Formats: sequence, structure tokens, C-alpha cells
Amino acid sequence: AKIRKHYEVNKVDYETLDSMVKNEAAKLGKQKCLAEKDVAMKGLLWSTRTLNFICTLIEKILEAGGDTVRCARDTYAETLAPYHGWMGSTTFNGALGWIADEEKLLELFEYPTKEEFRTSGQEFVSHLRPLIKQNFEILDKYDVHFTYKVL
Repeated sequence: AKIRKHYEVNKVDYETLDSMVKNEAAKLGKQKCLAEKDVAMKGLLWSTRTLNFICTLIEKILEAGGDTVRCARDTYAETLAPYHGWMGSTTFNGALGWIADEEKLLELFEYPTKEEFRTSGQEFVSHLRPLIKQNFEILDKYDVHFTYKVL
């Protein structure tokens, strides 16, 4: 929502994600980007981290098969835990009990077979992973890939 809101206000300066981050970093400076809550750059940062979590989780489920809770725990440790404080980690660990097993995932996403789930998951990851990489490169380029922890 933050990204779209900022784009709608200034479609010229925020035409691309790169130009959006570049303009915010130049206009506000790194410290103000870090301090401000309502900047498109933070929307991009957290959206990209979330997409990275989803993509990595799918990769781990496809690799390991079966133990979705372990896959989720490992994915969280790798992708989001470094940016979460005590409250975020506790909330995530509490949610682990709600994670569906592989059979339930197939049912929820309406895949009749594991092979169809695998094929679709691999295709999804093949399209999403380059976009995640590109977004992280943009954030790194303007030195706003912040590593601070949230609650």
C-alpha cells in the first residue's frame, strides 16, 4: 500500500522501484529514511523480505517434502528472524502450530497431485526469485537495505 500510495502521488519521480528508492534516498537521506514510517522504500524493503520468505519456504518444501513446520522454522531463521526482535520471533513461533502439513497444502491450493504442486511451485519460484534479487540490489545500491530489528 505504501508503494502504490507514493506512486499515485508522484508518478514521474516514482515511475520505477529504482527511481522511487533513488528519489527518497536523495530527498530524505539515509537516516531520515530509516526514521520515517511512511516511506515507499520501507514498503519495498518489507515486501521484498516477505516475498523472500514465501519463495524460500516453497523452495524448502519442494526440497524436503513433508515436514512443513521444519521448513517454515528454517525459512524464518534464514529470512526474517535477523530483522525481528523478541515479539516478532515469539509471534512467529506461536504461529508454527497453525502450519498445514503437505497434504493439507495440496488440498488448500487445489493441487490433485504432489507432482503438480512441485511443477507449479518451481515455476512460481523461477519467476519470483529474480524479482526478489533485483529489489534487494536496488535497496543495496542506495544503501537503504536496513538491518535494524523491529519489535
